[in-house]
Amino acid sequence: MASKRLDSMRYRVRELFLALFRQRIQFALERISPREPIGPWSRTGLWILLALVLGFFAITLNRQAFGDTRKGDLGVYFRAGWAARFGSDIYEVTDNHGWHYLYPPLLASLMIPLADPPDDAPARERLNVLPFWVSASIWYWLNVLSVFASLHIVASALEQSRAASGVPPPPPFSQAWWALRIWPLLLTLFPVGDALGSGQSTALLLLLLSATTAAMLQGRNATAGVCLGLAGVIKVFPIYLVLYPLLRRDRRMLAGAVAGIFIGLLLPILLMGPNASFEAYRKFFTERLLDASEGHRNAVLALETHGTTARIQSFEYMMYNTLHRDRENRAHLPPTSYFFAHIAVSVTLTMAVLLFIRQRSDAIGETLFFSVLVLLAVPISPVSRPHYYALASIAWAGLLAAEWPRHRGLWAGWPVMLAGFASFATGLLVALNQHHLVDFGLATYASLGLSIVALACAQCRRRWIRVT
Repeated sequence: MASKRLDSMRYRVRELFLALFRQRIQFALERISPREPIGPWSRTGLWILLALVLGFFAITLNRQAFGDTRKGDLGVYFRAGWAARFGSDIYEVTDNHGWHYLYPPLLASLMIPLADPPDDAPARERLNVLPFWVSASIWYWLNVLSVFASLHIVASALEQSRAASGVPPPPPFSQAWWALRIWPLLLTLFPVGDALGSGQSTALLLLLLSATTAAMLQGRNATAGVCLGLAGVIKVFPIYLVLYPLLRRDRRMLAGAVAGIFIGLLLPILLMGPNASFEAYRKFFTERLLDASEGHRNAVLALETHGTTARIQSFEYMMYNTLHRDRENRAHLPPTSYFFAHIAVSVTLTMAVLLFIRQRSDAIGETLFFSVLVLLAVPISPVSRPHYYALASIAWAGLLAAEWPRHRGLWAGWPVMLAGFASFATGLLVALNQHHLVDFGLATYASLGLSIVALACAQCRRRWIRVT
């Protein structure tokens, strides 16, 4: 009898909690008028966001330039820029931590204006070089500009696409206009902050892939391909996304991708000179790229980029860390068998997604399909880090644009909202450096959940096309 009363009490408490939760969140969002101007609370929130960006700049600059040791990866890029400027080997020079540059030569050549000479550089190589703190400031604000430009580019293209299908775009600076640009940022706030704080180039990748998405929505597939090809020359793993135009047999996008790759390969030759750039390409393809494809065969680079406690979110490290929970007694590198398992999981998931998206959807549905491949490219990359999930803002923008017209106000439906809560909470836990959750790939699991929601939403839109 007591057990039945306890069960009844638990049921009532649960129902009360769900009712309050629904009333506080769903009803509040349903009451928002998307086409009305933002109110005082929203304006206050925007000012708070600006204050956070400014405050984070002060913290980041202090860590990167004014501390006893320079924090983050920024020195790697600036030091490679110095090597590119003065004809040194961009893959042999190291920053103040002793870390090496790992990526294709394009990013190093673009860093020439922000070059940071080593302490033993000749005096002539220190002339006309910006102080490190000035370069760090420029890079921070360029990344901030890239993030906001990315959000605006995708949101504008989604609004135009919805207008073409009969959904009038929201007035500029209205509730829906701001929400489509700010909510994806808030849902990826911690990965974006991680990328900004460490001085990474993730914001530049986000800008290029957002431009790819926007061009696809606008029917400019050749331009989309160029942006995709350039992203693949900044960091290699976006080349994986060429699977999308291959699946769609989109010759214009494929030709654009080839052109983008060619432009990305040509720029270092123009900026660094033929001899230095050709030597850089030789070392990148024979050493850096081969090392990644064969599973960290270079011991020095393995210590810098790999490690079972290095927050890597690839399937290889997720599997190994899950089966070996004791951080103190893990091997620094997983056995080779886990790398082969990583390949197997990557191929299996890729084939499953390609099979699912083989039939076309509408423009927004295709955006969701592409965004799922963007998300999947992150754990497939052997040394992916949590900040790469800043790229999820493309998926969030697509989901919000797809779901808002199906509901009242700015409510996007419980599947999307629950996925949003999970992603935000995951980002917070990763930012708090909860080691066990990070090691087990919590960010990747949240991303896979988001991918499932995006695929389901695109599937619904595909069925809607058939009906209409």
